[in-house]
Amino acid sequence: MYRETKRSVEGVAGSKTEIWPGIDVDIPSGDIPPDAHYMKCTPQSTKDVTLAAFRGGGTGLVISRKYSEMTLANLAGVGDALRELKMA
Repeated sequence: MYRETKRSVEGVAGSKTEIWPGIDVDIPSGDIPPDAHYMKCTPQSTKDVTLAAFRGGGTGLVISRKYSEMTLANLAGVGDALRELKMA
């Protein structure tokens, strides 16, 4: 997340373009049966990726895919990061 965000920010330097990285919270993993609902996200991993997006220079953050698929614990990792950054 950090490397791609930083690369994107550097790529638009000098313009008015904002970079809003996207993170997938609780998207079903591709290496499990389609009827299973196992994710690889944890509250800490969502916090870490959120911090990395802003450390890379991102202006904002897009959290996807569907709110109804996200666990509140993993989504709270985003909130923890935003509070740590004093953005919430």
